[in-house]
Amino acid sequence: QLNLPDNLSSLKPLGLKLNNSPELARWIERQLNRPPTGKTRASDKPKPVITPASMLKIGSWERVAKNTSDLTTKCYFAKRKLVWEILEGGLKRKMEMQWSDIIAIDACIREKEPGVLRIELNQCPSFFQEKDPQPRKHTIWMPTSDFTGGQASKCRRHEIVFSPGNLDKPYKSLLQADQNLSELSSKPFPSLEDPYFPSLYPDFNPTPNSVTNPNPQQQFPQLSSPSPIPGTKTT
Repeated sequence: QLNLPDNLSSLKPLGLKLNNSPELARWIERQLNRPPTGKTRASDKPKPVITPASMLKIGSWERVAKNTSDLTTKCYFAKRKLVWEILEGGLKRKMEMQWSDIIAIDACIREKEPGVLRIELNQCPSFFQEKDPQPRKHTIWMPTSDFTGGQASKCRRHEIVFSPGNLDKPYKSLLQADQNLSELSSKPFPSLEDPYFPSLYPDFNPTPNSVTNPNPQQQFPQLSSPSPIPGTKTT
């Protein structure tokens, strides 16, 4: 019977010598630094969560969706940002907010009732507009000015309303993806008494609100209040 381990141990060394040449070193370095294949990158990249919303309110500006495509929220896990995308008159506009710019977050989720997400920012969003829109073509974005009548450039707090059941999973996924946001979700909202960015008041320093919630209904009225007129308005 063949005893393979014994036979292998009895073999003499082949006497081969490996020359550590510069070419070999460069080849090894290329192999180590070679990026993964496109298939691997695509499978490892977290997909964004896209959720239609029914209403977005920032300061005195609000947008009410008539169709599911009129107002869309997007959560990008790889880029760690939130996006509010608006379709109006066949043209897309969006505002982007980095997760790191969120200083307070809160959600009201009840069974069979609209879900409400509120965020408070320490930086105003970045604004973009669709360039040369064409059907069935990839959207090309270009920077643009604040399309909310200046409200998103000065107001820290955003409120966005979802149809019943649409906020539950996206909100849970967001908190699971970022420990800081998860911790903020258990703290009082809003975190600052002043609803405006400090650039409007260079001599004023907002006071953190760590104990009470100073009349939040002034900024975010109850959903039971009269429904806003569909469309966009600025007062």
